[in-house]
Amino acid sequence: MNERLFNKLRARITELGADQAWLAKQLDVTPSTLSFRMTGKIQWLLSEMYIVMDLLRLPHERLSEYFPKDGKSPAVPGIVEPLAGNKRVIQIDPRNEKRAGL
Repeated sequence: MNERLFNKLRARITELGADQAWLAKQLDVTPSTLSFRMTGKIQWLLSEMYIVMDLLRLPHERLSEYFPKDGKSPAVPGIVEPLAGNKRVIQIDPRNEKRAGL
């Protein structure tokens, strides 16, 4: 099963009432080129990432949230992730520690 990449980016595009065809036009690339970027078949150019952040009215400081390494968003805080053997770990987002009672 293929995992969809750049989910947060896709959500922001939709939130603004746009679509990938619009974004491709703004970046002056073909829809297939944008599709290849959104599916991880070809890498985003850094200059494109910054343009996308501007188009989507997002601060550059949040670039890694919308363009995470390998296109995969980090695990959701508090979700139990299996480890090797029978051990398990709960990943906690440090920003939510007070709410989690830690």
